[in-house]
Amino acid sequence: MIVNSVKDKIFDTEAKHIAFPINVEGFVDSKMTYSIVNKVWPELYHTGKHELGDVITKKAKGKTYHALVCHSTIRGWGEEQRSVIKTCFDKIETDGETIATEIMSTGLIATIQGADTEQILLGMQDSTNNLELHSAFSMEELEDYFKKAQRRKPKVYENII
Repeated sequence: MIVNSVKDKIFDTEAKHIAFPINVEGFVDSKMTYSIVNKVWPELYHTGKHELGDVITKKAKGKTYHALVCHSTIRGWGEEQRSVIKTCFDKIETDGETIATEIMSTGLIATIQGADTEQILLGMQDSTNNLELHSAFSMEELEDYFKKAQRRKPKVYENII
């Protein structure tokens, strides 16, 4: 569940775990993933294909990085975004430590691929792990957002790619 929302850059977090999205095809297609590849995990640039719901982990520079395989560049984000995000976060073993992450799916490519930010945030909120969300939202704004989101049906996108 999201236990904190901060406006700092994710690389400035005191959390020992950082989670971020990757796709099943193994292509770097997000700003955050690109930053992590360049700063601490260059091997991730050439990992090849993965299964939806997998989590790939690497320890580097005093942090543990978790690549969440949660979408496809070809098939998009799919209709089960909430459960895929929850599944990925729940696979991370933290011994109770907080996982820092950013709001996934807000970029142009993710939007074109059918990402539903609301469902992704709800998946984060459903996780049994404690998450620190790096975003422009305060915790009060997020709590209000979740109350409204619980009453809406998920959007269904057709993959336009």
